[in-house]
Amino acid sequence: SVQDTANWSAEQWNYVWSANYGSPEVSLGDSRVKGHDPLTIESASLSSDGKSVALKIPQLKPVHQLRLRMRLVGADGNPLSREIHLTLNRLGPAK
Repeated sequence: SVQDTANWSAEQWNYVWSANYGSPEVSLGDSRVKGHDPLTIESASLSSDGKSVALKIPQLKPVHQLRLRMRLVGADGNPLSREIHLTLNRLGPAK
C-alpha cells in the first residue's frame, strides 16, 4: 500500500505575518488567495528495511505549513492512517 500514491495526499500553505494575532491560511503563490495548495505525490517507495518511506513531491517548497496524510495497510494487515503537520524551513538537494 505504501507505493500506491493514491494512499497519500499533501497540501501546503503560508500565513500572513502581521502585528495582529492570527492569520488566514494563504497560497504560497499569492498571499491574497486564501486556502491551501494541493501537492502531487509522484512516487512513494519503501526502504529495504521497511522502516522509511521516500516521497517524490516535485512542487515542494519551504512553507509555513505542510499537511501530509497517509492511509496505508501495515505489515500486520491492519489499517494505518496518519496526518502529519510540519514546517519546512529549507530543502536539501534531491537524492
